[in-house]
Amino acid sequence: MAQTLYTVLNDRGIHIGRDIAVTGFDDLPFAAKLEPPLASVRADAYKLGVRAVEKAVNFLRGTPDDENYLATEFIPRQSSYGQLGLYNSPDSVFCGSESEIAGKVCAYLYESGALTVDKAVLFDFVKKFLENMYARFGNRRASPEDYNETADMIDLFFNKDFEIVNHVSVIHDLVDSGYRYLMRKCLPENEPYIRRLYNFYYKRINLDIASDFHVLEEKHKLAVHYDNIVLRDTLMIGENLSESYSRMLRPLHLIGADSSYAYILSEPVEYHEGQHFPAGSTDFNFSGYAFGSETFSIPTEKRRVSARDIFKNEIYNGDKRHTLIAADLFCKEYQYGKLYAAKAQRKKEI
Repeated sequence: MAQTLYTVLNDRGIHIGRDIAVTGFDDLPFAAKLEPPLASVRADAYKLGVRAVEKAVNFLRGTPDDENYLATEFIPRQSSYGQLGLYNSPDSVFCGSESEIAGKVCAYLYESGALTVDKAVLFDFVKKFLENMYARFGNRRASPEDYNETADMIDLFFNKDFEIVNHVSVIHDLVDSGYRYLMRKCLPENEPYIRRLYNFYYKRINLDIASDFHVLEEKHKLAVHYDNIVLRDTLMIGENLSESYSRMLRPLHLIGADSSYAYILSEPVEYHEGQHFPAGSTDFNFSGYAFGSETFSIPTEKRRVSARDIFKNEIYNGDKRHTLIAADLFCKEYQYGKLYAAKAQRKKEI
């Protein structure tokens, strides 16, 4: 809704963040990519999932659990203050000691979703960078060597492994405010160096943006390639269905599954929204599994398994922590079974 509102306001020449404040909810990834970035309320879906499982376990154990709410967090961005400095604007970040400014820079970038680099690394860089700027350009006449060593600091930071292409406007706003702050703090004769460093930053970040686009393009090509492989193997059904199901699991290791398992209903079940799943339709055939690219079929006498016992079969190795992803196998209203993919499962044949 907020994204659509952006279009309507822009069509009418109403400046978001200056003429009107706009706030969304859920803080979906695209929120920080809008122009201007959208202020939002973050309701952590990961924590909601964790609490849902905790409450389910407590219910089964008979443990009282009356906590039904999770705290949310307001994420201020330019759509709620624009150039007015009403709430945590970039200009308001640059006041106080070096440590205070470094803390505010980290908070501003993380609240905006602009960086994934470790917060301690970012804090350490900003603090050292400000100390360097004060020492070299604040109270003494700077030299070309001061400029070169400061440019090296900027270059070294951008050599770290993180993507910035999706959050350039947020970072630019912060750097522009920092530039104005440093111009006020430096000696007048050092202003040309500050301007040169500002220009160097823009040239350096443009190189990173071009590199990020190339990396994202390659990742997209690879993802499409993997999708095609998965789809191809899914459609290659032979006479031996058990081997076909096992073969279908093989390419899942390309997208990060260390092991995967296919449970197929004896007969497809027609299941419409709002209905109860048909009684007596929960027996599965454990049709195959894979460890990496190696696939295995299940002996006929060991295929039949109830839904309740899916996680009790012999090949699940319970002595190592793993993350299991479950997905329904369905087409339209027909349920065909379930597929599970796991990280960090050990190989254990049956």
